[in-house]
Amino acid sequence: MQTIHPSTLQKWLPWAFLLINFVLKFFFIAENSLANDEPFSVYHAHMSPTQIVHYLKLGNNPPLYELLLHYWIQIFGDSLFSVRFPSYLLSAATVYFVFRLGSYFFSLRVATMASVLYSFSNYQMIYAHEARVYAMFGFLTVFSMFLYLRLFAHDKKFKAYIALLVVNTILLYSHYFGFFVIAIQTIFILFSGRDDKNRPGMRYGIYLILLFLAYLPNLWLVFTRFYVSSTEGTWLSKPNGLHALYQLLWKFSNQPLPTVVCIVIIIAGSARLIGKKEFSAKNLANRFVFFWFFLPLVLVFSVSFYVPMFLDRYMIFISVAYYLLVAVCTDELAKVHRWRVLLFLLPCILFMGTYRLYVHNEKPMYEIVGTIDNLKTDATEVFISPTEPSYAFLYVYRRDLFREIDADDPHKHTFDLLRNQHIYPVYPSSKVWPTSDHVLYWNANGKMQKGEDKILTQLSSSYPYEKIYDCSDGFSVHSYSKKPLQ
Repeated sequence: MQTIHPSTLQKWLPWAFLLINFVLKFFFIAENSLANDEPFSVYHAHMSPTQIVHYLKLGNNPPLYELLLHYWIQIFGDSLFSVRFPSYLLSAATVYFVFRLGSYFFSLRVATMASVLYSFSNYQMIYAHEARVYAMFGFLTVFSMFLYLRLFAHDKKFKAYIALLVVNTILLYSHYFGFFVIAIQTIFILFSGRDDKNRPGMRYGIYLILLFLAYLPNLWLVFTRFYVSSTEGTWLSKPNGLHALYQLLWKFSNQPLPTVVCIVIIIAGSARLIGKKEFSAKNLANRFVFFWFFLPLVLVFSVSFYVPMFLDRYMIFISVAYYLLVAVCTDELAKVHRWRVLLFLLPCILFMGTYRLYVHNEKPMYEIVGTIDNLKTDATEVFISPTEPSYAFLYVYRRDLFREIDADDPHKHTFDLLRNQHIYPVYPSSKVWPTSDHVLYWNANGKMQKGEDKILTQLSSSYPYEKIYDCSDGFSVHSYSKKPLQ
């Protein structure tokens, strides 16, 4: 029986995985409503480039993704399919460099397994279907790591450093956690040892200077945002102990069973690898994948007890390191285990068995807006709490108004447009002053009891008639009237 030569597999498998990702992630792109932080990006992408830079520097989001989305929308429109298509492309394309990382620096077995785990990850599917920066952040991280490791593989030509400089500059302007990627790469060089002849030298120092100069226009803003976050806190909470680490790995691994299996493989495989003399002396790639995964994981987790920043979406830059680490440890265990094929198949089968083509974001905006639209009359007043989901609401309710961006104060203008429709975004602690005989109320935080929701309590005591219209995922629309409701 004729067997396929490894070089043939190495040539064609990355393209096969690329095709698999393009096919799997194409389905259900526009199935979920625009929700969570997506309206933030799409809304700001409708602004002028000057406005995008101005308003995003007030928060914790670099402007590059919204700037790119701005021009994308100008060409292809702002439908759900259109605004999510760049994330789909980048998420699918990432697997190519996952495979190249595995095959070039480890083995064909490691490359194949890591690519399978990435391809059948629900976590990656979520961000492939979100109009947010995270698919782009993940793609740039993996591409950057591939270019970086090639510097150790005798590819120290000037163009190799230029390529790394360009990719990492884009990375830093895409997400502030890009600094962790630069830190991982730089610290690893410092710890690689002076006796390592393949270690990048003077040119890497010049590259860092050029990277610093390229990011200089935004550097003061980064220091300012970090100072504000460290002194005033962030919107996140502190991690709930080691359980937060397990929850992150659960996100990476789809379900508890594959999570536990992967953790056992990492522990057992790490024990064997670290116990080898050549681990510290020769196998640079193995050391790097450990460094890439564990250093930022421990650092971000520890710092988050003082400045909370440990969030699953922010940690997408170590997700591929996790898949590679599982594959590397499996490969090591397979060298001494008689059931080596089963060892490779088990995590892959578990990922494939728990994979979902459609990951629901639990925000049924079309159903909620449809319910409100059907109940609303010209005299009805609608209250939405809290204020943030108002942008997602308006995107579905009146996209023409969503696109209407004022040159002076776009956010105020958007809220004024809502008020002109008798729709009032309010804070949960606010008092509302309805003047209509008929009021609709939607709490975007989900179903709450009257004692927990101050607005709900106030409206219930002000109107004699109440009717609740339940929607999917625990949401409901409350209808209040001074006359009996049908």
